[in-house]
Amino acid sequence: MFPIRPACLAVDIELPRDKVTGKRRRLSRRVEGSRRDAEVALFRLRVAQSDGRCDLSPSTARMKG
Repeated sequence: MFPIRPACLAVDIELPRDKVTGKRRRLSRRVEGSRRDAEVALFRLRVAQSDGRCDLSPSTARMKG
């Protein structure tokens, strides 16, 4: 969680690495409001990830071979 501007915070979580490219993936949201609002948004992102509601579709990158 980090500030972007007054009364606006960014929250993000790390997703599993991309299976094709091996790159790290993150899911982030901007939250207008207080730090508590941002904590609630972060909690909701974590719940969505654990419930499988985050888009974890494979990368469109192609493997060399």
